[in-house]
Amino acid sequence: MGRSNKALGVALIEVLVSVVLIGVGLVTIVRALDICVRTTRRVRDVQQAERLLDEVLLDAAWLDPPAAGTRLSGRFDAPHGRFHWDVKTETVGNTPFLSVRATVRWGDSRRARRVTGERVMLP
Repeated sequence: MGRSNKALGVALIEVLVSVVLIGVGLVTIVRALDICVRTTRRVRDVQQAERLLDEVLLDAAWLDPPAAGTRLSGRFDAPHGRFHWDVKTETVGNTPFLSVRATVRWGDSRRARRVTGERVMLP
């Protein structure tokens, strides 16, 4: 006994709907994976920038403190060459304390990101 044309048409529609649903599901999974990868990279960049910021603050505040009113900037060596740093020092009011503020920047001009930290010390 053969199938009728109507049954074959229904089977074809079922197959097409299944293919469309599988395609939509795959596109959704790929987009979710892309979002996860980008988020993971952002988190990794922020963590790396925070470690580099700690190094800059340690250098500027304790190992080689610059004079009050000093501004310094530069770029980290490889493999962190896409990160830049800025350090600014100033006195805290009428006290002998020195404020050392550092910023680590990365990214392009459209999506520039930064982390900033500050240490107050007695020179």
